[in-house]
Amino acid sequence: EDIEKDLTFSGFINYQNSMKDDTPAVIRELRDGGISCAMITGDNVLTGIYIAKKAGLIDPSKPVIIANRICDHSIEWVNASDDRSENPPDISSLRDFSRDT
Repeated sequence: EDIEKDLTFSGFINYQNSMKDDTPAVIRELRDGGISCAMITGDNVLTGIYIAKKAGLIDPSKPVIIANRICDHSIEWVNASDDRSENPPDISSLRDFSRDT
């Protein structure tokens, strides 16, 4: 279209919303006090996992398994660190946040 003609590139803008330095310590203190912590984000799932690991919400030594819906009635379980297909996680180890009050 005409609006996209004769443009001059001026540069990039990089927005970064950094986590506060004391966030991991605060998360640890809350957990030690018996308070459940969860992160709800609209970010890409891999960005969310990265931030959750840095904040101490996810143990970096444990695998993170992602459920990808591949059609209406089928789910593919994938290891977030290497995109390998995985077996579904043990349901008894999952936490239902909808029951938290």
